[in-house]
Amino acid sequence: MRALDELIRQITADANGVNQQLLAFRQAFDEGVSVPCDAFVIGEPVSVVKFDYDGNERRGLTATCHRPDGREHVVSAADVVFPPRAEGSRYAGAYRKWMGLEPLLLEADGPTPVKGRRESAASAIELHGVVELAVLSVKQIRLSQSDQRAIVAFLKALTDERVRYQRAPFDHPSLCVPNGHAQTATGQLSIDPQQDGLVALDTWALVPEVGQGGSSVPCGPSKNCWREWAATARGPIP
Repeated sequence: MRALDELIRQITADANGVNQQLLAFRQAFDEGVSVPCDAFVIGEPVSVVKFDYDGNERRGLTATCHRPDGREHVVSAADVVFPPRAEGSRYAGAYRKWMGLEPLLLEADGPTPVKGRRESAASAIELHGVVELAVLSVKQIRLSQSDQRAIVAFLKALTDERVRYQRAPFDHPSLCVPNGHAQTATGQLSIDPQQDGLVALDTWALVPEVGQGGSSVPCGPSKNCWREWAATARGPIP
């Protein structure tokens, strides 16, 4: 810790105020850490290609990272973990300590190369699509590690296979849903005789209960779930 205190003193010696000190840290990263360099964010391997500071003191330093599949994310520099002997490790530790946070260290059972991919034996997170972006966004908020873990656990719970396939206890009963309006033989809307004024007559479709076993088609961004619904309700695909 004394080494980190000394490094912080060296970096911020001529900087007055938070803004100047953040600028000094960005300069220290630029001069002391060669990019691109290997690191980890929430246990996932990334390649850091840039450190930056846009003047937002609340956000602080950011790191532009590339995933192995080429996707790019901008995260808080405080959440980037470097291997212990990497040149970025000292600067990341000093930056976190300056922020009042504990340095992030790779644990003994932490990320290690496995068949060309690094996994975290203790807390590997299977991330994809919207959930991945949401998790990385959460990591940019200055929360305690326990709060971050709680939010990540909640986001992971949203990917429960029982929810995707509408299996018990997330199955639903039979539902009666609107399915457009009735039309006359000439194509005009039919009038609902039970309503006052000119009100179109609704038509309804019955979506049967799913049952405890759920559906064979997962609900998700694709239209597969809507196709199943449309085939049952005999209506158009939304």
